[in-house]
Amino acid sequence: MAQPFNKARRLFACALVLAAALSFGTPSAVAQGVGPNADNSPEVARWMMERARRARTGRPERVSFPLVRKSAGWGCICPEYYIGLSTGTTGGSAWVEPRFTRPLARPRRNMIVLAEGYFTGRRLTRDLRDGSGEPEEWIYKVWEFRVTRVRLLPEGHEFYDEESPLNRVAILRRKS
Repeated sequence: MAQPFNKARRLFACALVLAAALSFGTPSAVAQGVGPNADNSPEVARWMMERARRARTGRPERVSFPLVRKSAGWGCICPEYYIGLSTGTTGGSAWVEPRFTRPLARPRRNMIVLAEGYFTGRRLTRDLRDGSGEPEEWIYKVWEFRVTRVRLLPEGHEFYDEESPLNRVAILRRKS
């Protein structure tokens, strides 16, 4: 009598291990919609604007994208974070203002992580000028993004692989 119960337990355990192995490291973004490559700033800017619009209408979407924190040595008067695939380029029009739900989740400088969360719909103005006479270009409009999860990219990840879903912005879950 005990043998069928043990067999069922083993099958259940194997199914759990298999499900975990298949889902580990794979983005769940494929289920809802993969957007443009994260290095395509104009397309990403349009994608962000649509996510913010949906959030303002009460239909926020949980999304995922490569979040870059710029290095200290840029010499650029610009925001700290942007959506992209390189720490050596500017964010173009893909600047974001992340709000981390856990302070320890904040990436170090010169680092790229996979951020998950949602746009709040708020467009913030960041005036990075110190005093008078500095250029208007140092005033940025950025979308606020609530970060709920941060994952490190796999070691050896290839950022220039056009087919990699980790290099794209993606919708993970959408409210109707």
